[in-house]
Amino acid sequence: MDLGFRGLSLAVVWYAWGLGWGFGHEVKIVVWQFVGLWMVFWFGGGCMGKVGDADIFPLVRKRADELGVKTILVASTSGVTGLKAVEAFRGYDVVVVTHSHGFKEKDKAELLPEYRNKIVAGGGKILTATHAFGGVGRAVRNKFDTYQIDELIANTLRIFGQGTKVAVEIALMAADSGLISVQKDVVSIGGTGEGADTALVLQAANVNNFFDVKVREVITKPRF
Repeated sequence: MDLGFRGLSLAVVWYAWGLGWGFGHEVKIVVWQFVGLWMVFWFGGGCMGKVGDADIFPLVRKRADELGVKTILVASTSGVTGLKAVEAFRGYDVVVVTHSHGFKEKDKAELLPEYRNKIVAGGGKILTATHAFGGVGRAVRNKFDTYQIDELIANTLRIFGQGTKVAVEIALMAADSGLISVQKDVVSIGGTGEGADTALVLQAANVNNFFDVKVREVITKPRF
């Protein structure tokens, strides 16, 4: 992680603090929670690879085996990455988390039927649900052009990369859906645009207990 990225991270944190000051005490608490997460990345050196690295799954599997973690979450829009995960993590409990139904177009699912069928046949589970950071708050932004707390959280997480935001978000969604335990560590995998480039070891929480999420370890994330 070079000094330029660290400097940018610090600048964003202070900017977020300024926003928090303007919004009030509750948002200031949120901002300082993310300062803690930022420190994990700063001092932990958890930054390797490049945006768009083709296949992080062997690295992730190696670390999951070392830690004894048997639950793998992976974000997948069309199902391509989800199927790759099911094939790469045979013997694991794999949960593929998709975009919510109607996310891009009314009454339309982005997960392609052929991949859905192969994921299920391969033993994977599929979760399609409201995005933890993009529910009613996003409707308020779309209607009134103002941000709510869920999207402030999402944008703060993005200072570590889109994949980090996604990995945390899908863990919340899986917990709320009862597909994972909030008392055991999982590996959560996200990406930037397409594919997978970020993997976190974390203990999830339900959305209403968001600040109980514990990011234990960064297996990999892109340098950007």
